[in-house]
Amino acid sequence: MAIALNVILGRDFGTSHLQTFAPFLELCLAQTNSQGAYLYRLERDTLQLAESSGRAASAMERFEAALSTQAAQWHRENLDAVFLDRSAWSDWRLERFPEFLHNRFEAAAAVPLAEHGRVIGLLHVCRVAAAPYQARERAFLRSLGLPLGSLAAHAEARVRLESEVETLSRKLAERKLLDRAKGILQARFQWTEEEAYLFLRRSSRQRRTAMRLIAQEVIAQEVIAQEALDEPLRAAQ
Repeated sequence: MAIALNVILGRDFGTSHLQTFAPFLELCLAQTNSQGAYLYRLERDTLQLAESSGRAASAMERFEAALSTQAAQWHRENLDAVFLDRSAWSDWRLERFPEFLHNRFEAAAAVPLAEHGRVIGLLHVCRVAAAPYQARERAFLRSLGLPLGSLAAHAEARVRLESEVETLSRKLAERKLLDRAKGILQARFQWTEEEAYLFLRRSSRQRRTAMRLIAQEVIAQEVIAQEALDEPLRAAQ
């Protein structure tokens, strides 16, 4: 199965996530005398650029390319770092990634990011000029696979949790809004709670408007009505 490669910087990650990876990528450039570092996250059939440092991955804001079946399988299964001293931009495993299309890097290190023996992302550290990676550079880059993989996995879990919390908070706010609107309708028309709810739901369907917006209108009208009633008292004072 080919992997669709969607590159949009930081689309699924919060600011804290990006701040977590930036120092690692900058360190990669400094320790290996490289000009570009690119961290991808693997999710289902997509490799998405999460963060980069050095040369831009692409001149385009949006980039998408499909890897060959062979390359896709290799990226899913490979757990060993690969070092290319020259012609990295034309290597079958890397040639369709935006940083190689845009910059034509000669040398590159491809380091899989793993969590519990499963590939969850990859790191490309690239050089403009052809040059072999020294033993200490290879050891340093290999040592990043597990810690960066763990960080990526935890960051992804944190993003999901934050999304769930945000959804629950929004639902709770909407529930409070509906409860307030129902209370206003019950007091105004001597309705039961069910009658007030059915009115809101019916109005929502007839007007094809979300119930929370109907509830906001009910509350706004009540506020205006109350202010109108209070105006003579304020004038008398």
